[in-house]
Amino acid sequence: MCLLRKNNVILHMDEACTNVVVEEDRVVGIKTDKGTYSFDVVIVATGGKSFVSTGSSGDGYKWAQNLDIKVSDLYPGLVALRTKEDFDLAGLSLSNVGIQIKKGKKVLYKECGDILFTHEGLSGPAILAMSSYVINSKPERIILDLICDKSIDEVDMLLLERMNHSSNKKLSHILETMIPKRLVQYVMNRLYIDDSLKANETTKAQRRSISELLKCLDFEVSSFAGFEQAMITVGGIKTNQIQPQTMETKKIKGLKFVGEVLDLDAQTGGYNLQIAWTTGYVAGSTLKEGAN
Repeated sequence: MCLLRKNNVILHMDEACTNVVVEEDRVVGIKTDKGTYSFDVVIVATGGKSFVSTGSSGDGYKWAQNLDIKVSDLYPGLVALRTKEDFDLAGLSLSNVGIQIKKGKKVLYKECGDILFTHEGLSGPAILAMSSYVINSKPERIILDLICDKSIDEVDMLLLERMNHSSNKKLSHILETMIPKRLVQYVMNRLYIDDSLKANETTKAQRRSISELLKCLDFEVSSFAGFEQAMITVGGIKTNQIQPQTMETKKIKGLKFVGEVLDLDAQTGGYNLQIAWTTGYVAGSTLKEGAN
């Protein structure tokens, strides 16, 4: 605020911008719900469609389209996935899980990372990262590899060794040395294996089915969360219409777009914030060029 006062910056609070005013391919000002203002340069930093509670409702896209500036399709990015299956695993987090997203036989995405079970499906860093890649591809299934550093045969051998070492123990207790207890119960129920079954009572077929499920725990994808839960917006004003040296549009003199309103997005880790800061800095530091 001190810098704003020092530079005589005027703030208009509680005043919604409704449009950008352009004459003869040059920006001349903006319209708000309280009046019209004249400017030589307008920087649109309205954000995307995510985090609507902050005022980011996608207005920048509408203004761009009204000016015949092309906007690519918009999708919620870095969002949780919803599954059709119900499971009582909400709050359970797993590290180093293999993730494979499929549509039919086609693999759309494959990676390894940390996940979190929710009341609706799956979230966590690995799921959020995946969502931005496949959300517009209508994926059908997600497959989790709970022990991604071993093959199915290696998992089966590990389980057999632990069963032989503790043959009188319940199978469920042995599985708890490999995966969390809550997940053990889910695996047993899904395979219709009695919780009271002991290791020495387990058949080879039952053991193999457990090993296979640990390597291929699949769920049917219902949907992804929407913009109301999205961390970013995928899509936006196409970057081939922007001068990267100034962030000014090639079509309209003095009109600049920065941040998430642009068709720029990245993974978690501060990259999306850096895009906003960098493009904002470039637009602001080249204001005189836009006013020429």
